[in-house]
Amino acid sequence: MEAILAERKSDYTSRDCKQYKNWQELLRYGLAGGLSFVVDFGLLYVLREYICTGYAGVYWAAFGGFLGGLAINTFLSVRYVFRAPAVVADRRGRNVRDVARIVLVGVAGLMLTEVGMYAGVDLLQVNYLLVKLVVTSIVFLWNYLGRKLLVFTADGSTRVKVEEEAAR
Repeated sequence: MEAILAERKSDYTSRDCKQYKNWQELLRYGLAGGLSFVVDFGLLYVLREYICTGYAGVYWAAFGGFLGGLAINTFLSVRYVFRAPAVVADRRGRNVRDVARIVLVGVAGLMLTEVGMYAGVDLLQVNYLLVKLVVTSIVFLWNYLGRKLLVFTADGSTRVKVEEEAAR
């Protein structure tokens, strides 16, 4: 009976620890996303108001803002958000497959951004800055889940490393 209780306690402890690490990771991603949002939103505003003033200007401005935010977010995600063992940390996010997956997640996020901007600005006639707030929250969730599921594993290593080990 004591062995069963000890095993259950161990299960709860490891599960609680994993949940705690996931919340920490999500918090780090939220901070990285917040900084990325400031860059994205700032570029959107500056580009739209001063450079991209024509009819399609809002879409070009959203594209430029998204790329700026994506660059910041990718750097912070690889470097600080998805923690990895020291052996993996120097290589993760820097091989062709990792970069391709990061780009794939980013392109899908860009498509969500542009479709959301079109729906809000052209179809619903809502101010582009308000639309961007809503679209950004949706894309934030997509980017986190996409990177978590497609690029980085639970231990912080990359999917490529796990796939290579499984192939051996």
